[in-house]
Amino acid sequence: MSSDRTNQNQPKLADKIETRSDAEIEDITFRLRQKELFLQERERTIREREEILRSDTAKPDLAKLETMLREIVTTRHQTDDAFYDSFESYNISIREAINMVPQYDGYNISIGTFTRACKRARELILFNAEETATRLIIKKLRGQVYSIVKDYNIYSIDRLCDILWENLCTQYKVELSSIYMDQDEHILEFIDRVKDLRQVICNEERYKSHELTEEKRKEIDEFILISFCHGLPLEYRLKITPDTCEDLLDAFVKARKFYAEIELDRLRYQEYQQPQDFRDRPTTSNCDETGIKNRNTRAINSNPAPKSCTYCNKLGHNKDECYKRKRKQQIRSEESLRRDYPFPLPAPPHRFQSNSHGPRKECRYCKNMGHTIEECRKKLWQDKNSGNANIPPRKDATSEANQQQRPIATDVQSTSVQST
Repeated sequence: MSSDRTNQNQPKLADKIETRSDAEIEDITFRLRQKELFLQERERTIREREEILRSDTAKPDLAKLETMLREIVTTRHQTDDAFYDSFESYNISIREAINMVPQYDGYNISIGTFTRACKRARELILFNAEETATRLIIKKLRGQVYSIVKDYNIYSIDRLCDILWENLCTQYKVELSSIYMDQDEHILEFIDRVKDLRQVICNEERYKSHELTEEKRKEIDEFILISFCHGLPLEYRLKITPDTCEDLLDAFVKARKFYAEIELDRLRYQEYQQPQDFRDRPTTSNCDETGIKNRNTRAINSNPAPKSCTYCNKLGHNKDECYKRKRKQQIRSEESLRRDYPFPLPAPPHRFQSNSHGPRKECRYCKNMGHTIEECRKKLWQDKNSGNANIPPRKDATSEANQQQRPIATDVQSTSVQST
């Protein structure tokens, strides 16, 4: 019996245990879920706090980054604007610099003038633009000068000038020994020619010995001083001599001063040389009064009025006598002949044929050669104006003349009949 009771109580205990265990499990699971939710909320709050802390700490950094970015952008815009401005000024400067350099063919200007213009242009451009400027300057060379330079690889203006001096300086040594000032040449132009020759000789000595000593330079200056003084006109040579000048620069200064004095004297005489009107000429009434005045002004009026050239704007000559104009025309004609006719041209035929080729025509009316009296235009024109020309009459004119003559003929016939 006791065993049966125990056996009956055992399933009841198992059921209670199962029921308790289910309740406990549900309770435990519920509590676990609550704890999980609590942990999730706690993690979320922790994350939010961390984000807030991070944002608080990152705000000044972000502000710094924003300011840095703004500064970078502004500086970049400024550098871009400065670059474009410098690029534009660079284009303008190189264009103006190249326009300052004249064309050079070896004859139109001296080599010293051309090299000085090249060096002035180099001072106006940027350092990294010298190669471009050198190429543009080489394009301005003409004739034999370009043929000298075209075989070289030139990247600087100094190298270009050295090549030109090295190849063209040999012909200037002979010119220095016979240099002289032209009649209508300005003193500054003559001084520039002497300076160019001095530069040529110094460069040649430097190329030969790779060094120009002070003694050699003094020797060259003394030789050039003597040549300069001997090349001046007579009125200059009386006051400027190698003995009265300390050095070459002193001779240049004295020559410029003396030339300025001569120009002032010319202008002074020009003021007195006013043209006289026909009304101011002396008559019988005022001959005695003007005689004394003419005798006093005879010395002033004896000098002719100074001529002025409209080509070079200088005194002492006119445009037809200007040596610069004649020289330029001669150079242009020689260049055109060399370019168009590489072979020698035949001699131009004479205007009139000689007796060996046939008789010459001579007009007996105008006494000119080349035509006869039948071909003379002057005679034809004179005959036409005087009415003696052999011109056939017009039909209208003949008909009008006949109409006017018919009534006259009838009158004559009637008078003859009456007389009979």
